[in-house]
Amino acid sequence: MGNDILREQVRLVFRQLPTMQISTLIVALILCFIVRNNVSGANILLWLLMISAVVISRIILHVRFLKVRESPFSGEQWAKAYLILAFFSGIIWGSSAFIIFPVYDLSYVAVFVLVIASLSASTTISHSSIRWAPAAWSAPALLLYAARSAGEGTELNYALSLLIVIYLFTTAHYSLQHNDTITEAITLKFAKMKLLDEIREANDRLSRDLDERRQGEEKLRASESKFRILFEKSLDAILLLDGNFFIECNPAAADMMGCNKPELLLAHPWELSPPVQPDGRQSAEKAMEMINIALDRGSNRFEWVHRRLNGRDFPVEVTLIPIPLYGRTILYTTWRDISERKMADEALHASEDKYRTLFEESRDMIFISDLTGRLLDVNEAGVALLGYPSRESLLMTPVRDTYADPDERDRFLAALAAEGFTKDFTTKLRRYDGQQIHVLITASAIKDSEGIISSVRGNIRDITDRLKMEEQARQTQKMESIGTLAGGIAHDFNNLLQGIFGYLSMARISIRDQDKTMDMIGQAEKALHLSVNLSSQLLTFSKGGRPVKRLISLAPLLDNAVKFALSGSPCAYRMSIEEELWPVLADEGQISQVVQNLALNADQAMPQGGTIEIRARNIEAPQQGLPSLLNKGTYVAVAVQDTGSGISEENLPKIFDPYFTTKEKGSGLGLATSYSIIKNHEGLIDLKSEQGKGTTFTIYIPAVDTCLPEQKIPEVIVESRSAKILVMDDELLVRNVAGELLQVLGHQVTTAERGEEAIELYKKAKTSGSPFEAIILDLTIRGGMGGTETLKNIIDYDPAVKAIVSSGYSDDTTRADYREQGFIASLSKPYSVEALKEVLHAIL
Repeated sequence: MGNDILREQVRLVFRQLPTMQISTLIVALILCFIVRNNVSGANILLWLLMISAVVISRIILHVRFLKVRESPFSGEQWAKAYLILAFFSGIIWGSSAFIIFPVYDLSYVAVFVLVIASLSASTTISHSSIRWAPAAWSAPALLLYAARSAGEGTELNYALSLLIVIYLFTTAHYSLQHNDTITEAITLKFAKMKLLDEIREANDRLSRDLDERRQGEEKLRASESKFRILFEKSLDAILLLDGNFFIECNPAAADMMGCNKPELLLAHPWELSPPVQPDGRQSAEKAMEMINIALDRGSNRFEWVHRRLNGRDFPVEVTLIPIPLYGRTILYTTWRDISERKMADEALHASEDKYRTLFEESRDMIFISDLTGRLLDVNEAGVALLGYPSRESLLMTPVRDTYADPDERDRFLAALAAEGFTKDFTTKLRRYDGQQIHVLITASAIKDSEGIISSVRGNIRDITDRLKMEEQARQTQKMESIGTLAGGIAHDFNNLLQGIFGYLSMARISIRDQDKTMDMIGQAEKALHLSVNLSSQLLTFSKGGRPVKRLISLAPLLDNAVKFALSGSPCAYRMSIEEELWPVLADEGQISQVVQNLALNADQAMPQGGTIEIRARNIEAPQQGLPSLLNKGTYVAVAVQDTGSGISEENLPKIFDPYFTTKEKGSGLGLATSYSIIKNHEGLIDLKSEQGKGTTFTIYIPAVDTCLPEQKIPEVIVESRSAKILVMDDELLVRNVAGELLQVLGHQVTTAERGEEAIELYKKAKTSGSPFEAIILDLTIRGGMGGTETLKNIIDYDPAVKAIVSSGYSDDTTRADYREQGFIASLSKPYSVEALKEVLHAIL
């Protein structure tokens, strides 16, 4: 508290400081004005500067104090600072007796002494809050004046000096008394403040206590009200049991027992029950035991059988809780009717028994497993299906080890996680003896409270025998299709061979008639071209006829193909092609063949004539209305629609089978070939037909996001120069024919039967200085090195070799991508002299 009092004393003295300094400065100026004519200006200026310095210092101190006066500052530190400045101020005021005091004159003495005495008196009043502060100023100021007066050496001056000293002691005494008074006042103030704080705090505590009591009473009333509402509205029966009597119950208790409240309160607990409980014990005896357990343990919950007044028994769950009430221990009792729960439990047990029966007697494997791959349960059918010695041995086996391909387990779990269930998931399992079986898995995910899959439950059905039967049925169907195909091929080739043989026989008979002979040979050559087209379609159908793709626009191709296919037909056609149709990467000849086949199919569907609709548009899959099997991407869709009789439902599955046709003019190979071509272009062919309304075939060809190259003006073919050419083929007939054709074109020909022979001939010719300028290589050589491997060896020897690939197999990848294998041109067997001439001209 001492520091608090000192701080308050410092605040009081600093509060008077600005006024006191202004007054001091004014008094100093008045003194200087009085003696201006009797004292040198230098002395006056010096003394004013000294006074100003002290005033400014005390003002600065006051400003600094203003920043800390509200904080818990050190009172002693600020009191010392104030005392020091007061002392220096007193010295400077006392120095005025020597610096600006004029030549001794009683009138001046009286004025100066009066001024100093007045300042000392005011200091006593303003400085007294800090002990010794008035003396710190008055002592140096008055003592210096007393010394100045005594220095004059007269009795009057001595008397004046003595009076000044006496005045000093008097003011000091009163300042100390004033300080004591101020100190006591401040002490009393703090005591009063403390008392007020204590009174205020006591009032606050009393107010809080009253509020808490009032809130407690309100909460108690609210609690009693809530309890009464809960008591009255509870669906469970609530009763208060005092000894052997009920003293209170809610309406639910009376309703539960089928009586009114007074009847219930008059009954003993055991009187509301049958004489004997289900465990065979007397109700009265067991009731007392349950009550004693509740009193000993603080609560008791148990099942009980009550009997309504109508004599019907029903199960309840009883809870007994001892509570203090009215100075006694009362049992707070609740009854909950558990009839429905008992019935549900019985139904659950019955369901579990039924499930267990189905589980054990099912012919399919039923299992439960966790996500770590551990079987939690499996039935005997599962043990038998996988051939394990016992259920225990199967449960100890990781689920992953029962899969023929362990990665299939991951695929199964991924499908399960995506949908939450799987239906007819097809995979292969491995039996205990290593045998693999085909199965269908139908399973669902079991999730925990957080929605995370914790286990898997499902069943597995063995479909191995079913797949074998289906495979046998497919093989039978394939054999029937092959029989149909073989018959169709034989029929078509016999017709073509009949024409070739007939025309050649007629040519031999009419050998002397050159014009007629040439005409017969020409007809035979046409028949041979038809046989080439037939073999081309068969190769395309058999393994797809790998397309030789390039970037093309379908718009002109569609117009040319349809116009060619329908020449001489009674049917008209209408084209609808979207502007800026996207380009496609395709084999122009094969796509043209597909469009011709579809146009001919539409023409044959309308023998009486009609209009065929051809539509081409850009589409982006997937989207509604497009086939579900169409992969995501951009396509050009070409639709060919007729208004014929349509296709029956029984014939729809066979429509793409080879040599299947319902038309008199149909060969049965066009749609099968078209299907194979579109499939090899990574596209899709779709069919929609309605009997009596017509059929629409739609082909989807992947589009390319690029621009078409500029069309080059074709060069005029001129005769090629004579060249030295090597031909490799394992067929003597082919070598002879190729040699004859090349010689007719004016070239030198050397032939080889195998790749090894061709490599040796090429190297010898190169070494001799007369190299081959081109080589024609067959791709497939029976029992020897084929064209691709032969070319690799020759390229290693001569990278500048010019090689032409020749093959009768249109499905060979080298024919489609011949440039990637090092060839610079391609010839498809059989080839004509014109085709051979065009290829040689391009490379020589």
